[in-house]
Amino acid sequence: MALGFILNTFAGEKLVLHIVGPGEARNESPSMRDEAKWLASLPRLNRQGDGMRSFAGTAMSLLVHPTSAILLDEPEAFLHPPQARKLAQVVATEVPGECQVIVATHNDAFVRALLDYSGERLILARIVRHGTQNKVTVLDQEQLDAMWNDPLIRTSDVLSALFHEAAILCEGDSDARFFGALLEATGKEDRDSDVRLYHFGGKDRIASIARALRSVGIPVIAIVDIDVLSDREKFLTLFEAMGGRRAEVEADVRSLLQLVTRRKGQLTGTELGVELRRLVAEVEKENDVPGDARRRLVELGKSPSNWERVKQDGFRALDVPTFTRISDACQNVGLLINPEGELEGFCRSIPRTHKGEWLAQAIRKDLAGDPLLADARDFAAKIRTTTKEAIERG
Repeated sequence: MALGFILNTFAGEKLVLHIVGPGEARNESPSMRDEAKWLASLPRLNRQGDGMRSFAGTAMSLLVHPTSAILLDEPEAFLHPPQARKLAQVVATEVPGECQVIVATHNDAFVRALLDYSGERLILARIVRHGTQNKVTVLDQEQLDAMWNDPLIRTSDVLSALFHEAAILCEGDSDARFFGALLEATGKEDRDSDVRLYHFGGKDRIASIARALRSVGIPVIAIVDIDVLSDREKFLTLFEAMGGRRAEVEADVRSLLQLVTRRKGQLTGTELGVELRRLVAEVEKENDVPGDARRRLVELGKSPSNWERVKQDGFRALDVPTFTRISDACQNVGLLINPEGELEGFCRSIPRTHKGEWLAQAIRKDLAGDPLLADARDFAAKIRTTTKEAIERG
């Protein structure tokens, strides 16, 4: 419901504002006594909450007597998200065109509303402070239009990355939740980088999101499953979107693809040995072999598709030196390939039948100390190192 404000002209020397609703218009020609009585019945602005008073004060300073330039420092303070969005709409659509409004904000809803309503009037700048120095990145109008016209960006909360040191992009919700919990559980006493994890329902959109965020100066880290290498052109597009040069990895990627194509989906002797030793380590102290262990033993004898086999076995299913060169080149640009193949590879003792069930069991474990999660902790350390390097590169 849209509310308005009305000045009580019968309040003497004081300026008293009242709140009036859309159905509470005054009579066309009331007597002074009736008008005074009507005004006195309306709620006073100064008796409302901080949010409404803050909104009214800012809106009136913009509209009642606008100047050639107005500075607003965090106008969203005290406002609920809908109020912040409405105030941004007022700034974008109701302030006279000859008035320049400069806003400093940390509010995602405010920025999104400005992008929705401002059109070509908006200039978006991100300011990051390092010590005593400020680094400013300004999006030109073409970049801004390209970013905001992407439906995935408009309908997600990824623009909140503007207010963090870095963004970590994951394939799915389970990946983001697991890595978030893992980073929290393995954090040191030193402060971790201020990051936020996002997910996009698969790896195909990560390249465009990474390109958009990097264009406004946001450091980006992307975490993908090992089958990102199964499509050479899509992988190289992602590698370039993260800032890499395809010539660095193209030959190695081609070599791996040829290797996997020649495979028949079967485990090599080395790979089978690794998996069997894992299984033995988990069950050798049990009186009875658990049903899950029996199931996994049966699965080892199956013949899945080539890349499905790679996802299950991780880097062990590839030429390790070649994969390592690709992985290192990717890490240098903030792209992390899961060496265990997929998320479930970090704890193979949990059934892979459903990722949500795997996640529910995995995050209940001792993420900081469980021996079965040692590989996951190593990967968490790699995420931290890569994030720090991306932030330092700016």
